[in-house]
Amino acid sequence: MRRSTVLAQFLLIMTVLFLAFARPADAALLLFDDRDLFLQAVAEQPWIEDDFNGLDDGYDANPIFRFMETSFEYSLASSSPVGLMVLGDLISTVLPKSEIQFESQSGEIVALGGDFGLTDYNGVTTPGVLQIGLPDGSTISRAIDGVASFVGIVGVGETISSLSIGAEANLQLVTATSIVVAATPAPGALALFCLLPVGLRGSRRRG
Repeated sequence: MRRSTVLAQFLLIMTVLFLAFARPADAALLLFDDRDLFLQAVAEQPWIEDDFNGLDDGYDANPIFRFMETSFEYSLASSSPVGLMVLGDLISTVLPKSEIQFESQSGEIVALGGDFGLTDYNGVTTPGVLQIGLPDGSTISRAIDGVASFVGIVGVGETISSLSIGAEANLQLVTATSIVVAATPAPGALALFCLLPVGLRGSRRRG
């Protein structure tokens, strides 16, 4: 009887200790508006830059999946059923008041950023305010002066599940170029990273 009580107490203590250490106490999201600082923040993680190579120009109503079956896999989609427009190294919303939505498909992405801008229907860049939707459901506004500006988030003690970028004004479209993704690969996934073309791999920087 006493032995079973001691065993139960031991298991209870071990469970409490496991729960205390399994969840990071200082989990947070860091927002960056400078690409160089963002890259310094992820310098110790494998990262990759996506210039949308291999995509056909035109409209795509379906989610666009990138770096499939790797730790960097993510998808782009529009909040509008019309979808997104691909034009070279640029992706744009098609309808006003729609967002570009990024979602992690690997569950291992720890940072995501890119250059985002606003245009009118003729593709002319315009100043305005970006609406940045964070994974925790909060929204941040960022004014830009008419040229594409960098926006990036880094997870501290947590992964990045999603990011959305929209326009505050009704008649503006959102553009995205040069997306950077950092990930913490699962054991065995580093080999897949090493097999990626050299041009797609991010170089490391030392702070």
